[in-house]
Amino acid sequence: MKMKIGQIAKESGVPTTTIHYYVKEGLLRAPDKVNKRVSLYDEAVIGQLKTIQSLQERRFPLFSIKSILLRMEQGIKLEEAEAVENSVFGLPVRTSNELIDRKAYLEQTGLTPKELEEVERLGLLMPFRSEKGRILYDQDDVAMGKSVFKSFFLSRVPLKDLQFYITLGSRITEEEHKIRKKFVHGLSAADNAKMTVDLTNGAILSRSYFLRRLFQKKVQEKAKSIKKNKTTHEK
Repeated sequence: MKMKIGQIAKESGVPTTTIHYYVKEGLLRAPDKVNKRVSLYDEAVIGQLKTIQSLQERRFPLFSIKSILLRMEQGIKLEEAEAVENSVFGLPVRTSNELIDRKAYLEQTGLTPKELEEVERLGLLMPFRSEKGRILYDQDDVAMGKSVFKSFFLSRVPLKDLQFYITLGSRITEEEHKIRKKFVHGLSAADNAKMTVDLTNGAILSRSYFLRRLFQKKVQEKAKSIKKNKTTHEK
C-alpha cells in the first residue's frame, strides 16, 4: 500500500522534515513521484521509521543504523543485524557515543596540526568514519593519538617504525576474510550474519591472544639470553 508523507508521519509519529532527512541520508528509499507535489511511500516505511527511532534511543549513530537497515532488507532479523554491527564496529561507542571532528581530536590528543599531518602522511591514523568528506574520530583514534603517536614525537622516535603494523595487519585481515569466505559459503543471510558475529569475535580474540603470546615469548627468550650471558661471564 502506498501512502502520502503526511499519513506516514501520522502513523509513525515522525515529523515530515525528519522523514525527508532520512531519505536524503539514505536510511529510507526515495518515494515514488506522482507529480511535482505528490510523492508516495511504501507502507513498510512506517516500520522502518519505528526501528530507526528505537535504535537512536539506544544511541546508535545514523551510519550504523543505515547498515542495520540494509541487513534487515536482506532478511536478517533486527537483533542479528545489531549483533553484526556491534561485533564489527564495537557500537554503540563505548564510553561516548559522539564521534569528534579534527579540531576536537587535536585538543584531546595534544597533537599539533603538523604532527597530525605527519601521522596521516604515514598512513598510521585510520579515522573511524568519513562522512561526506568530513573525517570523524572515535575514542580508539584518540587513545592512539594521545598514548602512542604523541609519545613517539616526544621521544623523537621515527613514526615510520610503526608502519610494519599496517603492512602485516593488512596481510592478517586478508587471511581472515579468506577464512570467513570458506565458513559462510552457501549460508542463508541470517546464518551468514550469525557466523560473521562468531568469526569477528574469534578474530578479535585470536589477534590479541597470538600477538600477546608472541610478545611474551620474545621477552622470555630475551631474559634467558641475558641470564645465560651473565652466567658465562661469571665463569
